Amino acid sequence: MKKNFADEEVADGAGTSVVVIYETLAARELAADSCEKFVIQAHLSPIPEVHQYSFDDLLSSSSKEKVTQAAADADVLAFAFDSSGDLPRGVKLWTEELLVRQASRGGLLVGLVSAKETEVRGVACLKEIYLRHLAHRAGMDFLTHFPVGVLRTMPDSLDSFTQKANRVTPLLDEILRSRWVTHIPPLK
Repeated sequence: MKKNFADEEVADGAGTSVVVIYETLAARELAADSCEKFVIQAHLSPIPEVHQYSFDDLLSSSSKEKVTQAAADADVLAFAFDSSGDLPRGVKLWTEELLVRQASRGGLLVGLVSAKETEVRGVACLKEIYLRHLAHRAGMDFLTHFPVGVLRTMPDSLDSFTQKANRVTPLLDEILRSRWVTHIPPLK
């Protein structure tokens, strides 16, 4: 079931979990800094659970199942990686397995690119493009950074409209409970 970020339980950080999958130590540092800023700026309390795993952990037979389950249950899945090259074949296979296990649960996928200071970022790298397509197929939102502020739905999003449509205001409740008698004139 897709977790709605407009729910108070999620908006205050309760029960929110973040899984970070990183390629290199530099990418891991970027993810740690980004997670810390995200938690502070979003004023999440209690602090969400954050689990970090390396690309090697995904491929290790001893930890693969643990990482897959944690990622499938996460509200926010972040990949931190260098901008060069493409994702390793084993990591792509793992993401495809995760996609099947997640079963349209939704959530947020964040692609954090660890770029060198001399590198100009104007075009998405292959890894970022792959993750964007993966998020689309999984029914997840894709961002290139952790959101600043709050984890709520967009004001004009489908979730927002659904939430408004299901809300019964006091005025609507009064209208629904009233017994209006209308006189319909006979047709001549």
